[in-house]
Parts: sequence; structure tokens; C-alpha cells
Amino acid sequence: MKVSGITKLSQLQDLINKHLESAMKVESKIIATLGKDGVTERNEVSAKVSGKVYFSDKSRLERGFFFSHAGLLRKMLLTREN
Repeated sequence: MKVSGITKLSQLQDLINKHLESAMKVESKIIATLGKDGVTERNEVSAKVSGKVYFSDKSRLERGFFFSHAGLLRKMLLTREN
């Protein structure tokens, strides 16, 4: 977080307030696409969204989520930088 210039709780809250919705939309697209190409022998599924390929194990898809809390935050940081 510090490397990204976020050193205060209020800055983190601002980041979340501004970018959580778009990060959740990306996650929804990933979930909707995961598994359409089948499941690999290692029980993985993949999704190609906006030119990026995402991989996950099948159990995440079955639980209805892709990003962890840290993954959502990382996606928000990347969204902010673009």
C-alpha cells in the first residue's frame, strides 16, 4: 500500500469508495466466463476478459467468487493507475 502512495486509512477508504464497483464488475465478468472452456486435468478453469486470461481452481467458481479481499484491492489499485 505504501508503495502505491496510500499511507492513511482515509486514502484506503477513498480508493475503495471510488473503485470497488468497477472491480466487482470485472469479477462478475470473470465468474460468468470461468469454466466455459471446460475444466483442466488439474481442476482449473480459465476466463479471458478484456484481453487478460484469469485462472482459478474450480472450487472458487462453485463458491461464486474469484478475487480474494487482497485481489480486489490489487484490482482497485491497478484500476486507479490506469
